[in-house]
Amino acid sequence: MTTTRSTAPRRGVAAPVLRDGALLAAGAVLLVLAQHGHPDIGVAGWLFAIPLLLFARRAPVWLGAVAIAAVHAVAAVVWVLSIQLPSDEFPWSAVVGCALLNLILVLPFVADRLVAVRIRGDRPVLASLVFPTARVAAELLLFALSPFGMVFGSLAASQYDHLALLQLASVTGAYGISFLMAWFGAAACELWQRPGTLRPVGIVAGVTAVVVASGALVLALPERGETVRVAGITPPRAQDAVADQLPAWEDTAPDPAAVRRVMEPVTDRLLADSGREAAAGARIVLWSEAATLVHEADLPELARRAGAVAAEHDAYLLVTAGVFTAEPPHARNVAVLLGPDGQQQAIYDKVHPVVGMEDIRPGTAPPPVVATEFGRLAAMICYDNDYADTAGVDADILLLPAADWEGFDRLHTQKATMRAVEHGYALVRQDAEGTAATFDARGRTLAAADWFRTDQQVMVAQVPTAGVTTVYARVGDVFAYACVLALAALSVVAVLARRRR
Repeated sequence: MTTTRSTAPRRGVAAPVLRDGALLAAGAVLLVLAQHGHPDIGVAGWLFAIPLLLFARRAPVWLGAVAIAAVHAVAAVVWVLSIQLPSDEFPWSAVVGCALLNLILVLPFVADRLVAVRIRGDRPVLASLVFPTARVAAELLLFALSPFGMVFGSLAASQYDHLALLQLASVTGAYGISFLMAWFGAAACELWQRPGTLRPVGIVAGVTAVVVASGALVLALPERGETVRVAGITPPRAQDAVADQLPAWEDTAPDPAAVRRVMEPVTDRLLADSGREAAAGARIVLWSEAATLVHEADLPELARRAGAVAAEHDAYLLVTAGVFTAEPPHARNVAVLLGPDGQQQAIYDKVHPVVGMEDIRPGTAPPPVVATEFGRLAAMICYDNDYADTAGVDADILLLPAADWEGFDRLHTQKATMRAVEHGYALVRQDAEGTAATFDARGRTLAAADWFRTDQQVMVAQVPTAGVTTVYARVGDVFAYACVLALAALSVVAVLARRRR
């Protein structure tokens, strides 16, 4: 009898502790898989919220918030380490930055705990909307504050290969997909807790079915219009280490002759390869990001030589260079577009350097858009496509020179799919030390080339010359701000419901 009395309370306490621990562990694993990192399982993005919401609804508010914050912080650390940043030192700044940003994504769980639980008894459908509207509001805040653009934190990014679902982004932006995924988690949680409550999950399933069916219909429509042959060129891997012969940027800046001596073979090869691809029929040729290095004094000469190649083959040529400058920080990241007449059509400086990795003078001008016989050509550089202020160009074809590293190469190119669908342009991403890919305005892959599996990465694709007019390109983040207003309205409903009781 004595033994029974002493162990029964312990068993009563142990069971909830084990249950809560299992929910947190399951949520943590699913969250890691849902972040579009390594590993990456798209379905986890639909499921991760279920165990975490179950835990948060059962726990005291602040205890639940602290525990879920710890899960999100750990998940952020795992994501940063999984992408293998190219640094000899531990990436403390990226780890701390992403962990802090991920705490913003804890707010939807707090909102669900404070708002949804107060109205779920009488209005389960309305209650199921609290978490997804809060998730969208949190992503909107995260992207506004993040120095990493939209690279980290988007739930929708994990759905890059579900093309039918991806078409929703042309109306709502990526936020609509994040909303749908979060809504499923909230509705499934409600069904788990109250097995007879079928309406929320039924409505979510119906809406999702309509979205996917509509997207499939759009993808099934016949393609019309002309295409243009586009070629992307990256320097041969054998020349990848040539730049290592140069001293530091600030030491090289005063010595144009040193840059010429080391980099001239790379530049010559790029121009020859550009001529070869144009002679083979490419009417547009682009290089990968910073494909060569030049001194600022020699940039006009590079443009002149590239213009001669473009004029000889009646093609558009986008050349890229890391540019040594006399003024600190002694570096620019530049793209120059030459037309079939050999004249410079546009010059562009990268606006968004990679934080902690790229010490350059950022550009201030918007990405150029040039009217051509192949539609409106736009150009920007790599990371610029991860920021709303630069990604949202009104173009038919976006030329996107890029450079990544092993560990992030595939992921970064996959994220670009969303931008193409949102803004309705074909996107040609020539990615040194990464996966080059060409997408049409619906996100379909037209061509791809892996830098790590070839001696020289060359990508050729037939690209549609007419883009697609999308709702999102016209109205921007209206859906996201509507979610913020809806969350505020749901909060008012919760307050009124509590007062009536």
